Amino acid sequence: GRSNDSSSMRISVAVGCAALAVGLVGYGGAGGMTRRTGNTLAQSFCEATTAACAQDNTDPDPQYTALMAWLRKGGARFHGVSAARSLAGGGRALIATTALEAQEHLFTIPVNFWFSEDNIPTGSAVGRLLLADEVVLRHCGRETGWGLILALDYERHNPYSPWRVYLDNLPDPTSPIVWSAAAVAALQSPQLSRQISLLRRHIRQKYEALFPYLTDTYPEMFQVDEHTIESFTWAALTVWGRGFDLGNATTTTWGMVPFADFANHAPYANNEYSMDSTSYDFAAPETRNLGQEIFISYGENKTTYHFLQFYGFVPQGSEVADYIVLSISKSSVTRLVDRLEASGTAVPPEITSALGNTSQFVGFVGVDGRVSDEYMRLFEAASAGTGRSITAQLLAGVRSAQNGLQTALVDDVAALAAKSGQYDDESVALAVRIRFKRILVRLAANLEAWETSRRWAVPRDDRSIVYHFQDSGVGLKASEAASEALFNVAIELES
Repeated sequence: GRSNDSSSMRISVAVGCAALAVGLVGYGGAGGMTRRTGNTLAQSFCEATTAACAQDNTDPDPQYTALMAWLRKGGARFHGVSAARSLAGGGRALIATTALEAQEHLFTIPVNFWFSEDNIPTGSAVGRLLLADEVVLRHCGRETGWGLILALDYERHNPYSPWRVYLDNLPDPTSPIVWSAAAVAALQSPQLSRQISLLRRHIRQKYEALFPYLTDTYPEMFQVDEHTIESFTWAALTVWGRGFDLGNATTTTWGMVPFADFANHAPYANNEYSMDSTSYDFAAPETRNLGQEIFISYGENKTTYHFLQFYGFVPQGSEVADYIVLSISKSSVTRLVDRLEASGTAVPPEITSALGNTSQFVGFVGVDGRVSDEYMRLFEAASAGTGRSITAQLLAGVRSAQNGLQTALVDDVAALAAKSGQYDDESVALAVRIRFKRILVRLAANLEAWETSRRWAVPRDDRSIVYHFQDSGVGLKASEAASEALFNVAIELES
């Protein structure tokens, strides 16, 4: 979900509980309501005439009209902003209905409208279950966000829900969690396929911990034909994709804010919103002309993996957080250590200490294609006693991975260009493949240069998130950080 500090970095665990359950440091984000981001042109909205954007309600959809009437009746205030559907499909976006100055106040959403952990106890029948039912409390404790997910799944099927008009405006998630097996395979990354599978399994495990218990115990609330795994998955992805951290510096409180979550992502946008115990207030992040879209940033340190998995889109630009990993198996390193010890050669203590509690040794490769310094230092020192170059062994693994891919980088670039701006699951897969294949190409070039001249071929990009990993002490056992890698190159050291 969104955090109040989108510039801070967070490393998500492999199975997620997504952005809600772990919370190392605020790693903010909201839902990809439309799949076009960043460079979306104003003519994508209100294309026919700018006069349409000047209307108080630019969207004739009766569901949207009902939403705005509901919000205004309850005290929400709006100035210079409305929402319109993207002509590209997928959802709505915030649009300026007049010329706006940066930091000009646009809207206020009172706290009583929020679909939040604070409002669920009194606003939803699920609230009493969270207080009184031991099974529900055990699996949906407040700190995990699952209580909000269960409440959303319930309220979605409740015709009398106090949030009914808001829920009617929520689009279906586009995360690869709901993709077909063929669409996931088109990513050409076993690493990504594994992470998608893990999150699916995590959602199913939580669902099976609650159902059929809830349908058996509370049949008047939970009907079997409504509360399916598909419905529960929809609720989880919606909360993870559209949620804000509505808490403060010491308390995390998850929730969704109607209308505010129409804002789409641009990596360059400033976030000019604030929250207190009474309302959510939003100001224009930058100067906007009539009809232009108003963006926020979902977080500048998020990876393509994170955007894809939890928001269902790949933003244009801002690839500095992307990385792939090199993984050397524990068995392979054990053989290396045995050879060194047999020859009386010293083994780096970091390697021997890690052997007891890790299954693989992970090295990070950022967008500049450079292998993390610690990884190269340790394995160069270790391989020096064997007469076998670690650089050559890494390069062999990279070449093998490239040869195993179904399509080449140049073919993917041409295929994406041929789609002429279309945005669908195929174009998403192409964009993801292009990103990790570019890193592989740079990595191969760097390893070749290092092997021959002890220099990197590609200049260092200090913005790369892998350098933050090093500064944060993320080392050889970095399974949590590795979980957001776009690709994994498996390396087997020579015997």
